[in-house]
Amino acid sequence: MMTPQEIAERRNCERFPIMKKAAMVFGAECERFPIMKKAAMVFGAEIVEATIFDVSASGAKVRLDCADLPATAIVGQMAELKIPETGDFQGQIVWTDDEYLGLSFFDDYSLELNAFLS
Repeated sequence: MMTPQEIAERRNCERFPIMKKAAMVFGAECERFPIMKKAAMVFGAEIVEATIFDVSASGAKVRLDCADLPATAIVGQMAELKIPETGDFQGQIVWTDDEYLGLSFFDDYSLELNAFLS
């Protein structure tokens, strides 16, 4: 599992050219783009249909289209967000609640996100 500092370093908004609000320090957030887009979340071998509610250079807010979160959808676990015609986005679950989960991306997906948001 990654430390909060490692997550912050990977989420550094300055690495993402499509974002205009670039200065990020630990605990700050990148600019979010509200969007309702169908996707799928992969938790190990389990695939769950989902809807993306917002996306940023650092991650996404996702609602799973199922009654209960899978047992493997817990904070600290790795997961993959599959966006049709856009790509696969690997990251770590950083928060969950009764309805949504937050995924922090591991890599710079700015090109994919730019196409996705266009």
